[in-house]
Amino acid sequence: MPTTLDDLVAQAERLSPGDRYLLVERLQSTLDAVDPGVEETWKVEVERRLAAIDRGEEESFPWEQVKKDLGLR
Repeated sequence: MPTTLDDLVAQAERLSPGDRYLLVERLQSTLDAVDPGVEETWKVEVERRLAAIDRGEEESFPWEQVKKDLGLR
């Protein structure tokens, strides 16, 4: 029987935090390979957002607060 997405997620959740991070990086790299412009696009977007924060046009929030608001661990 083929492995389902839910099976893969369950297996991934049993990995150590470091191994889960490495898994995400490896999966992300397979998507970046499809579109080589992804890194440059993200760089431009991050710079745009940081400039907006510096100008007071956008507000930033600590990651711990975002996770709490989303009901994440």
